[in-house]
Amino acid sequence: MFVYYNDGYVASPHSAISTTRKSALIAERVREIAGLRLADPAETVSREVVERIVAELHTQEYLDALRTGSPPDLAAASGLTWGPTTYDFALAHSHGVVAAIASVLAGEKRAGTLSSGLHHARSDGGLGYCTLNGLAVGAAYALRQGRRVVVIDFDAHFGGGTFDHLEKLNGSRGFNDDGGARAIQVDVSVSTFDNYTTDAPHHRELVACGLSPDKQYLEAIARGLTHADSVSGSDTLVIYNAGVDPVNCARFDEPFATMKARDAMVSQWVGDRPAIFTLAGGYTEGFSINDIVNLHLATITLWAGAR
Repeated sequence: MFVYYNDGYVASPHSAISTTRKSALIAERVREIAGLRLADPAETVSREVVERIVAELHTQEYLDALRTGSPPDLAAASGLTWGPTTYDFALAHSHGVVAAIASVLAGEKRAGTLSSGLHHARSDGGLGYCTLNGLAVGAAYALRQGRRVVVIDFDAHFGGGTFDHLEKLNGSRGFNDDGGARAIQVDVSVSTFDNYTTDAPHHRELVACGLSPDKQYLEAIARGLTHADSVSGSDTLVIYNAGVDPVNCARFDEPFATMKARDAMVSQWVGDRPAIFTLAGGYTEGFSINDIVNLHLATITLWAGAR
């Protein structure tokens, strides 16, 4: 299975949070796992292809700010410190998503990227440590290839940025010409951050995570996957935003077992569907960086069927 990564993933000048550095540590471990091939996104799809989609989904003012740092409040709207490598860092994460999708559409059963999905980013600005919305860029690419898309977002936080992008894609000629919702989001969150309102065919659920949070959470995951099944067809590509940060927010009794159970459910549901994963979250509040790396590796190995 192809897993995409290059050093651009960790090129952010903001080093104060683990989510901007974790992918390099994960990559070191992926190289040791039989059955996984670590690849540079540029091996599969050109940077120019990704930049064209990024330019269609994001405003020119925002892209210029990411490149130049001006105006400074827009350049750092994500909450990450701006620097000369900010734009390349942001683009690298989208590049990985598109490359994973391209490899699946070329015949691979599944693929993944060590990118974060960056699901809070809007067309005109960043939010919540998210710069360019890689999930939306990937969805746009898949739509252009004639696929329907289901984004399964199981990060701790809602993906309001992705939802905004998908709604625009659903109404945009060139990405969707048949007038229906061809890009659908299934979103299960344990936090109200970046909340939004929606109805069918999308699915959005907030899990309160009171007593027995592990059980409540996994039951919500099952409901989300049931809905995803109802809106999937033979031409559907799945983008799974596999966040590990529910462990920081939900205070599970068995955080490692619960995350593994969730990803086993997703992997079983995916079955033979063409699908990719991204790795979201990755914060060390209450956990070590090694814990975070191991949580992400569990997702990858379950996805690949590696042992």
